[in-house]
Amino acid sequence: MNVRTFIIIITFSFIFSGCELINNESIIDNFKSENENTQKKETLVVDYVIDGDTFISHDKKYRLILVDTPESKHRNMDVQPYSLEASKYTREQLEGQTVEVEYGIKDIDKYGRYLVYVWKNEELFNEKLVENGYARVLSIPPNTKYLDQIKEKEQIAKNEKRGLWSLTDC
Repeated sequence: MNVRTFIIIITFSFIFSGCELINNESIIDNFKSENENTQKKETLVVDYVIDGDTFISHDKKYRLILVDTPESKHRNMDVQPYSLEASKYTREQLEGQTVEVEYGIKDIDKYGRYLVYVWKNEELFNEKLVENGYARVLSIPPNTKYLDQIKEKEQIAKNEKRGLWSLTDC
C-alpha cells in the first residue's frame, strides 16, 4: 500500500466514523517511518568527500543521515575540534569506493543534498562514524530507521571516550 492510498483510507475512515482527522501529519509520518525499509537503494562510486558527513558522486551531493560530524568547511564557522580527523576518516573509507546508498523517507534536505544511509561491505557506515567517535547522533524525523542502533554505538563511544568524546569540552 502506498502513502496516498493510506491517506485516502484513513481520511474516509474518520469521515464515516464521525471523527475528525486531528493530526494528519503525525499519522502520515508514523506510516512512513514504519515503512521506511521500502526506500530506494542504489549503488554508486564516491567521487569526492567534502567533510565527515557529506560527499559527492556524479555531481550530486549526499549527506549522511543520523550523524553530525564537527564542521571543517562551514562558511560561517571556524574549523571545529575533531573535524579534520572525521573528514580524513570518511575520505579514507569512502573516496573512490563503490557503496550502496539507501535514501531516507525525506530524501533531499533544504540545501539540495540527498539524504542517505551508506552501506560499505554490508556495514552501515553512518553507524561506524559514530561508533569510532567521529560523529554524534543527529536525529531529524522522519529519517530515523537506524536511530536506536546508532544511539547505542554513540553511548559506547562516549563511555570509552573515543574520538571527539575524548575532548574535554565535548
